[in-house]
Amino acid sequence: MEGYGSIKSHREYDCAAARDRLLAAIIFSGQMREGKVLDDNVKDGQWISVAPASSGHALWKLACDKK
Repeated sequence: MEGYGSIKSHREYDCAAARDRLLAAIIFSGQMREGKVLDDNVKDGQWISVAPASSGHALWKLACDKK
């Protein structure tokens, strides 16, 4: 989508299989969830493997790291 400022998303992580999926996303016109809501999407996304050395991998590791 062109012309948006920020996105708030909710993801689910499968730690054992190193994958994630999008559950919901809200797209805002302004930065930091300010402004008008341009789109509000709630769905069961498809599972996608987490790519090594990606920002998604860093988030998966944070969610699944057992210290």
